[in-house]
Amino acid sequence: MEQFIRMWYLSCDGRMRFDFLFCYYPDLGTWRIYIINHIRYGLRLRRDFHATHRLHDAGEDYDYICWGGTISTFEQAQAVASLWADSTSIMLNTGRPFDEICRELQDKEGY
Repeated sequence: MEQFIRMWYLSCDGRMRFDFLFCYYPDLGTWRIYIINHIRYGLRLRRDFHATHRLHDAGEDYDYICWGGTISTFEQAQAVASLWADSTSIMLNTGRPFDEICRELQDKEGY
């Protein structure tokens, strides 16, 4: 049976509020984190799913966070969502690359 949890998250810089839907898929043994709110990426990044670490399945309404590997617990899913949200907010407000910000946050904050 699939499990769904919806949560809001305020980025570490306080500039963006994210609406996530966490879905657990027992047949895959992983959580998927859907991004419910519309994010203003601007023309260049809106279609650049790779640079923004998003995926989208045909027939789905929402993008979801691209994460390598299995997310086995809800606590891990929350950590992934907060790291993604913080990296996204900083990227959009500074123009720095997502991957660079993500690595820096992981080293500094210990996500």
